[in-house]
Amino acid sequence: MTSPFVAFPCSDALRSETEKLIINLNAGVTEPQNKLAMQTIDLLIEDLLAGFLLNLIDVLEMKNFMARLVRSTGGTINKAGSSIANASLKKMDNKQMRPMADHVASLMLDVQINDEVQPWMGVPVDEALSSEIEKLIDGLRSDNPKVFVPMAMDVLEKLTDQAADVYISQSVQLLQVGMVLRKMASAAISAVKGAMRMMNKKTLPDLNEEQLRALADYIDDLHIMEGEPVKIVSAA
Repeated sequence: MTSPFVAFPCSDALRSETEKLIINLNAGVTEPQNKLAMQTIDLLIEDLLAGFLLNLIDVLEMKNFMARLVRSTGGTINKAGSSIANASLKKMDNKQMRPMADHVASLMLDVQINDEVQPWMGVPVDEALSSEIEKLIDGLRSDNPKVFVPMAMDVLEKLTDQAADVYISQSVQLLQVGMVLRKMASAAISAVKGAMRMMNKKTLPDLNEEQLRALADYIDDLHIMEGEPVKIVSAA
């Protein structure tokens, strides 16, 4: 059993490539794994953006300005994440990448959805934030969900901060990069937080009650209270 997560479903490609990378690095293979690592991060960013952000366009039936803003925000995050990942990983040897790979492994979950175990990946949250998420979900499902828009903005900002810390700050720290890449990571985090903050301010207050209740259902689906950490075992 895991601690609470806010998580997204993984594609088969992401789960497969992540497991391959972790197995190879822990097995001490001599062939450089940089290319596989960068491919894995690209898949991770793609699935993360779909699960946490881009799918909202369809779920909330966003049109015109809102949809364009969400896509633009996704593009900013994609660029920031990909640039720091590729810059950090391309010169790393296998031994240097191993701690980061183990960190990524700790974010992988097997989640039971309708009697089927599915691969997910996410952001661990503490009990306090998990409780706030539950209160937000209840509020957005209430008779007056508009009252809870400020709470939604606060909770989503906290989730953005946590995701940036888990996927960028902690990964860069584990790679033990130099000053230039640390500054680059800091700039990437600022770009991600700024883009998300602007998007939330320009979209959430304009959502109607039906959309806010749909947002509650969406957040509820991603708020994983029960899941099993993935045990990665090399093939015999």
